[in-house]
Amino acid sequence: MMNTDFSHTSPSDKISSDGNNSDVSASVEDTFVVSIDAHQNGSKVSQPVLGRLHITDFSRRHMKPEPHPYAVCQLPDEKLIETIRANFHLGTKGYRDGVLLVPVPPEGFLSSLIPLQEGDTFTGRYKARRAGETPRKSYVKEGASKAPALSCKIVLYRADVLAEDGENTLPSSVENWEVVSINASPTEDETPIHPDTLMYNHFHLSGGTATKMSDAEFVEQLRRSFIYHSQMVMAIPSVDP
Repeated sequence: MMNTDFSHTSPSDKISSDGNNSDVSASVEDTFVVSIDAHQNGSKVSQPVLGRLHITDFSRRHMKPEPHPYAVCQLPDEKLIETIRANFHLGTKGYRDGVLLVPVPPEGFLSSLIPLQEGDTFTGRYKARRAGETPRKSYVKEGASKAPALSCKIVLYRADVLAEDGENTLPSSVENWEVVSINASPTEDETPIHPDTLMYNHFHLSGGTATKMSDAEFVEQLRRSFIYHSQMVMAIPSVDP
């Protein structure tokens, strides 16, 4: 899975057209269908179809009060859903089929990634991202501030992909999508998946969703991820409990 740490969850919160916690439906979220030809990476592709959208519990780590080491979304639920809908047609394939990266305007998002300088000190943590998962190692720079994002992509997982591990909330369908993570970047360039997250996914470890990559594809993605994240660390204003 993907986010600042690019991961996923079994969600329970839902957002509706009237702002209540219920399934995305009615005139706002249902029956918004896109099926057009486009060009991606030099080849003609068919854009995915958008039926219903859902904000997962796990993605709400980006919306909870600080301190935490994740990117921050300052948009209300309704605005976030509206923004995803408006930019869904610009989405590009993630690390596997059924994972979509939707670029959105960076206003209202803070990036938790900051570049390391020689001599910097940072703290290691060993903590589960949610109940029931195996703890993971991560590194944070305590007392560092998060900066307004210069680019941002919303990580959507198709409901049928989440259903592979029983993680879906919406019905399993190629038209239903769930917000899993928010990738707010400190640069205008794309931020690759964190190498630890990639490995949890590829080896289908606790909390990971299988990448279905070949060995060659995995190594190439791991190379890009490692080079980028070897120079970055997550900012956290203070240590959360």
